[in-house]
Amino acid sequence: MSSHSDYDDALDAERAINETYLRACREAQTRSWPFEGSANTIWGRSTPAIRRVCEPLIGRVALDIEDAELDDFYITRAHVDDDSVLFVSYVAPLAGLFYDGPNWDPARVPDRESAPDPRSLLARRTFEVRRDDITHFTDDPEPGVDRNSVFRRDAEPPTIPPPPAGPPAGPAPTGVEPPLEPLTRTADDAPEPEGGEPQDHLDPHGQDVDLPGPATAPADDRTGGRLARADRLVRETIDRPRATRLHSVLRTLQPDQYRYVTWSAEKHLAVQGHPGTGKTIVATHRAAFLTHADNPGRLRRVALVGPTDEWTTHVYSVLDETGAQGVEVISVETLVRGLAEGKLARENPAGGFTQPLHRENEHSFQTDWMIGRVADRALVELADQLSRLSNAEKKVQLVAMRIIEACTSGSDLVNDLTPDCRDWLSSARSYENTRTDASYLLFLASIGMAILPPSSKALYEHVIVDEVQDLRPAEWRILDTLLRPEGRWSLFGDMNQRRADVSWDSWKSLLTNLGVGPEDGSALEPEILDTGYRSNDLILRYAGWLLPRRERSHGTLRRGSEDAVRVRRVRSSDLFARAEEEARQLAEEFSDGVVAVIVWSQDHLDGVRDNVLEWGWRRVSGPANRTTFTLREPPKSGAEPIRRATLRIMRAVQARGLEFDGVVVVEPADFQKNLGRHGSLYTSLTRADKKLVVVHSRPLPKELKGRVRPDPARR
Repeated sequence: MSSHSDYDDALDAERAINETYLRACREAQTRSWPFEGSANTIWGRSTPAIRRVCEPLIGRVALDIEDAELDDFYITRAHVDDDSVLFVSYVAPLAGLFYDGPNWDPARVPDRESAPDPRSLLARRTFEVRRDDITHFTDDPEPGVDRNSVFRRDAEPPTIPPPPAGPPAGPAPTGVEPPLEPLTRTADDAPEPEGGEPQDHLDPHGQDVDLPGPATAPADDRTGGRLARADRLVRETIDRPRATRLHSVLRTLQPDQYRYVTWSAEKHLAVQGHPGTGKTIVATHRAAFLTHADNPGRLRRVALVGPTDEWTTHVYSVLDETGAQGVEVISVETLVRGLAEGKLARENPAGGFTQPLHRENEHSFQTDWMIGRVADRALVELADQLSRLSNAEKKVQLVAMRIIEACTSGSDLVNDLTPDCRDWLSSARSYENTRTDASYLLFLASIGMAILPPSSKALYEHVIVDEVQDLRPAEWRILDTLLRPEGRWSLFGDMNQRRADVSWDSWKSLLTNLGVGPEDGSALEPEILDTGYRSNDLILRYAGWLLPRRERSHGTLRRGSEDAVRVRRVRSSDLFARAEEEARQLAEEFSDGVVAVIVWSQDHLDGVRDNVLEWGWRRVSGPANRTTFTLREPPKSGAEPIRRATLRIMRAVQARGLEFDGVVVVEPADFQKNLGRHGSLYTSLTRADKKLVVVHSRPLPKELKGRVRPDPARR
């Protein structure tokens, strides 16, 4: 057998330890099955009885201490006992040494006297995996530490089990640590997403990642820099094609994100983050942390709330991959429509509400928190009649008509409502009219929640909400009804992405109206995520011109290619055809990824879709993918088809919290402003990770004029 390099020997030793861990984990899983999990409930998607998460090792920590049991340990997704190796779950306080490094706070360990001194940290090792096998690792020694003096177990002759099934580990770089510049790998050798689905790629920092603005400093001041850990792996990962779903990033989670993932369950949390900073990543991993079986203070019922059905589909995989138990994923879109029907099943029945949840030109009185209070009072007044009805929809109808009649007659029942709100409700005249007019959807949903409140056992100990900037007061009241009196919120959003005037316009307004704050009565200040992992500097600078000057600065890891932003002006008659052409080019460039066309109106969505179908794209079946397409060239002479990226076509309101390799934004002039800001347009422009194309026939908003030189219009 040929001699191995030091790196090869170290890799073989780590593979042996990994095999030991996986065997022990699977044996523990068999002994303790089934694990407690939350069954599906009427309030949304939840994780089934979740198995122990037996996935490859995440990382390794070396300490300079005398305690032989603690001087060297591994970070895992689930703890298992072993006589010779210490495996520490990522939710354990001790795992903070891996994520926080020398800044780790030993006070988080219950028995602080037994906690190691963070100054004893020597080095951290991050593993890269494919399926169940470790393929590479990256070492991050502390300043002044000789990388060859740590992880001495590597020097012991490993007992190597038979290689796991699947592709070989691939070529190992020379030396103890792979070089910092990206490795050259074949497609088979590239690490998988941590969820283990070969067709999807790891998104290390964020589905919902968010960031703003144009330059307030030279580009070199905002890009580059060295990350706290696994710098090369993070950069390689964010350069890979996007996946259709979000995946775990436990290997590459950085200290700023880890801090909020592991924030105390006893405290409220509010997080402001620009596009690309990983808000959705933190929200989803926090849900898993709070409910993980290895967390001694774990919660039993946690709600993870997002804006749309597309969002819930996008994030759901993370829960299984991170060991979440008792987390229910809730789409505000489906929740509101179900309540308006008087039905709480996740899937709306045939003939259910199809009206858009968000409309143009909404009025604040149509989304008023007080509507729910009036509904509660109407229930008390109608208690005898309601008790004789078994059908929830009939109850919604009875209460709705009582409130409408009270607005018409001027009854005391509706005194808390503004005159505009009373006039609007009285103009409905009948229950049937409220069902066909989209402006009454939240009115009916508020009544539905009053009629069908969750039982005390169904209330959540913690509610995590993503994209909070777009939730309207009536929706907040519905969510507040789901939270236990002593429960806590974790709130994630970006006020620069606020899409309409009817939601609260600042963190201060939102937190004040929710009554969220420390027990001492002081105001809760939002925490800030300000490192951009997803999009690149050029896209963020372009989109940032839409923001106030004071909010334009940003930090991001990547500058982007010279053509990261392209502006195409065309005749109005060519608008949709050019959008399809640009989408096709992006699909060719990002052949293993996902691209999107984002429009403002349904008419524009229909126009782009018709052109896409005309040019040979195939619709992907399934209700959740009604605007998803693929394009494959027919094989010639027995050759393999040329794969093109997945294409999504969606309205701006559907794109919130999502990300794509390339994005085509159509006709920015159509995007509605709010309070003088371009929240929806800003959000849409920042959905692109690598390339952004703007196609327009009408003049651009003045803030974007001249920021990128347009190409000559094709006549």
